[in-house]
Amino acid sequence: MEKFIAEAAAKGIDTVYYPETNLPGLRGQYFPVEVPRPGELRETRDQVTRWAAAHPILVIIPMEWPGGAGLLNAAFVISSTGEVLGCQTKTKYHQMKTHSKHQDKPAHYSKPKASRSEP
Repeated sequence: MEKFIAEAAAKGIDTVYYPETNLPGLRGQYFPVEVPRPGELRETRDQVTRWAAAHPILVIIPMEWPGGAGLLNAAFVISSTGEVLGCQTKTKYHQMKTHSKHQDKPAHYSKPKASRSEP
């Protein structure tokens, strides 16, 4: 990661944005992704803040983050001085389509049940 941050800054790019859940990796793909420990996630985010400051560039780093109902899909915005400016979490809604001959009506959505296990 630091290599790409440094290269982007050297080229005059002002923002680096990584793919969704870049850390530790997108679940449900063809490779296993271990459940991260909260301390590792914080240390990784803090390391990215140091890289952003060292190579003055804004970094948006999507990663899993511990939340009340388990791991959240979060994106941290880190300034070119290394400050965490904010975090946005993604809320997923599962689409449940009704079987109806009225196709012009919107589909119904329901919120998934929260996980009771903590990370």
